[in-house]
Amino acid sequence: MEDNDVKPRIIHVEDEVFVNVEPDLPAPQEGKVWRRKSDGLIFYGDVYLGKRFHSSTSKLLKTPVEEKPDDYEIVDERQE
Repeated sequence: MEDNDVKPRIIHVEDEVFVNVEPDLPAPQEGKVWRRKSDGLIFYGDVYLGKRFHSSTSKLLKTPVEEKPDDYEIVDERQE
């Protein structure tokens, strides 16, 4: 897959199908990364938000977490 190819995210809700090809948080500029504030997990490219069912240590959460853009921050890649 080339860099300019976009893989759509398809969401099935009952009988309706939603296709989202735009990231919720686009890739940050070079030298920067997205960091999830709750656990410090680093994302180097686009971020697609949704429900998170597992913690960063792979434990099943009692209640899924609905991710929001405010849950992430852009930091220098060197800090990580």
